[in-house]
Amino acid sequence: VEIFYYVAIALVLGRGRGIALAWFCAGVAYHVFVYIYVVDENPLIPWSARYFTIGAASLPFSLGAIVYHFREPIVAIIRRPIPVGALVFVLWVANYLYVAQTESGFLKLGFYLNCGISAVLLAVLISLPDLPNRFRRMDSWLGDLSYPIYLMHMQVGALTAALLGLAGWVPYLFIASAPLLMLIAWGMTVSIDRPIETLRDRVKQSMGGGRSLRAG
Repeated sequence: VEIFYYVAIALVLGRGRGIALAWFCAGVAYHVFVYIYVVDENPLIPWSARYFTIGAASLPFSLGAIVYHFREPIVAIIRRPIPVGALVFVLWVANYLYVAQTESGFLKLGFYLNCGISAVLLAVLISLPDLPNRFRRMDSWLGDLSYPIYLMHMQVGALTAALLGLAGWVPYLFIASAPLLMLIAWGMTVSIDRPIETLRDRVKQSMGGGRSLRAG
């Protein structure tokens, strides 16, 4: 799913505001259709159609595209990003507490609330004033860790649960697996991501492409 959208965004879907809006509308239409017509006694079957398919991923990906393409008017609208961000963060945490207390909350309303709140939170974050250099470096470093964490959190969680017998104890599993997950993410960043980034910068410079996209 991710590879499909990385290619599609580069070729077509990332080309402008109009395309992003049409893409978002198509994503909403897909989810409305699936929510109404894909019904089963096993909640995991409709959930799979709303999460794991290419059509399902159009909703969160298109939300990110909208935030990107409309970032300038968003920054102009959000004049007090720090208090607004604090409020949105509280809503984000409240949604997670809500789904944690319901048997299948995230499989239904919680998922869509998370998409919307996360998009607004992202919009607030790009509206923040420039951070001091020390915080900017920390922010960049945490950003480097985010994708390895995303890639490895299921595997590390399963391993930790198996070794410590924590299956079903989600808060304790999170606390127990977080140090190992951060260590693995750091190792992946240092040993894989940064060497590739250095090589990419050399290729771009040799082709006259200037700085890396990440650095820019």
